[in-house]
Amino acid sequence: MTEPGPRCEPGMRIEFDPTARATTVTFRGRVKTLSGLFASEEQARRAGETYCRVMGWNPKVAAVPVHSLLAHRLRPVS
Repeated sequence: MTEPGPRCEPGMRIEFDPTARATTVTFRGRVKTLSGLFASEEQARRAGETYCRVMGWNPKVAAVPVHSLLAHRLRPVS
């Protein structure tokens, strides 16, 4: 499994299966299996990052945490 680096979005994950020589990418709630018969984990990671770029990921932009606008309404009243 490839651990997400500091430039990855929260929840972004690229996993390499050496037996099947495939990679599974989780990005923005979508799970996609790329079965390209990758020879190495490095090739699989690059393919996973390419898929994420096509889906809108920009590694040069820092991920901004999302805060709920309703969080203050969900707190119990004391």
